[in-house]
This record gives sequence, C-alpha cells and structure tokens, in this order.
Amino acid sequence: MVFAAAAAAVQVSYFKFRRKHQRHQQLRHPSRRRLIGQFRLTDGRESGSSEEHQAHPSQPYYITIDDETGELREVIESDSVQHPLNNLADIRTPRDARNEEFFYFVSPNAKGSVVRHLLSHCFGLRRAEKRLDPESLDFIEGALNLNLYSRQGLAKAKELDLVGRSLIDLYDTSYFFEGIKLFSPEHRARGFLMMEHPIHSAEKLFLSAKSVGAIQANVKFINYPDR
Repeated sequence: MVFAAAAAAVQVSYFKFRRKHQRHQQLRHPSRRRLIGQFRLTDGRESGSSEEHQAHPSQPYYITIDDETGELREVIESDSVQHPLNNLADIRTPRDARNEEFFYFVSPNAKGSVVRHLLSHCFGLRRAEKRLDPESLDFIEGALNLNLYSRQGLAKAKELDLVGRSLIDLYDTSYFFEGIKLFSPEHRARGFLMMEHPIHSAEKLFLSAKSVGAIQANVKFINYPDR
C-alpha cells in the first residue's frame, strides 16, 4: 500500500544511519543473534557473511521480539489475514466513515507535536494523551487519558477495544505496526504521515554521532553512508 510504503521508507531512512553506531546493542542477547540470522534483521556483516542483505519491511513476515528477553514472541506470514498491513485502508479509495478511522504515524523529527496541536485545536479532532495515572477512558483536559506512545499503552488500548468504542477521532503514535494492530480488516486505519526530508534526518544523526565520538572526526557526511 502507498501509505505503508511511505511509512516504511521513513523508518528505513532513519534507522539506516542510526544503527551504524548502535549495532552492539542489537547483539547483546543470544536470542537476538539467532533471530538476526533467521529473519535478516540486519545486514550480512553481523554474522560475518560476505553477502550483504538489507532488512526491509516488505519481507514476507511480521515478527515481534520481547524487549527485555530478546525472545521471539510472534511470527505472522504475509498471506495471513492477521498480518497488520491488512488493517490499513487503501488511500486511493474514498473514505468509508463508518468503518475507518484516521491513523497518524508520527515519524522521527517531523514536528509531530505541531501537527497534533493543529489537528486537535484547529480541526477539533479528539485524540488520546496520557494526563494522569492510572490510565483510563476518561477525558481529562480535552484528551482521552491513554498513552498511545508506548507499547504498553497500545497493548492496553487494544485490550480495551479502543477503536471499537469510537471514543476519539484520531489515533496517533510513533509505533507503526503496533499502532495499526489496534485496527482490524473490518475497521481499518486511514493512515497518513508527515516526514522530514531524509537527507536532513541523516545529517542530524551524523552530526549527533560525531559529537559523541561515535564517528571519527575526519569522516565527511557524504562518505558516511558507504562506510
């Protein structure tokens, strides 16, 4: 789908540069190393292979990994009706207001807070934002008191059938796949996103890495992606 491809492009362009100086974190657990080889989560250089193969969101499976243990939690094949991408509406077709909800994927460094403010205060769309502990289905200061910017919050929203309750007009989160899993093929997400120019994002990450010594001082930005 067009939206899924665009969202995937944002994630790939962002993390392609970021993971160059974070690879040691990806390999800190034995299960993670095993999954890298099985599902091609990173390129072939991680396992010593001479063949470089880049992970890409269009691969024919969807997996989730436990953040704490590194264990594989879920594998869904591309042809399964349970695959999260089946929950996205085709943006080339007219919107079905009865069976679709707006889903805003907040990509990195793309002025997400500004967009959320405009959608809430200028367009009057109801959205979720945690105001107080504990989280609840109450509206506090104009927002539903749920956190959709954490995996735990999204899991709670799924458990509460947030989409089925139709309490809000806009579902915004920085977790793409976890976010669209709130929906279903019967009640789809009409997705959109705003993105920063990928070169600008890459430059910011390059300068940040250079400032903390993760990149040698004599390395130029134009040569960094090929290193």
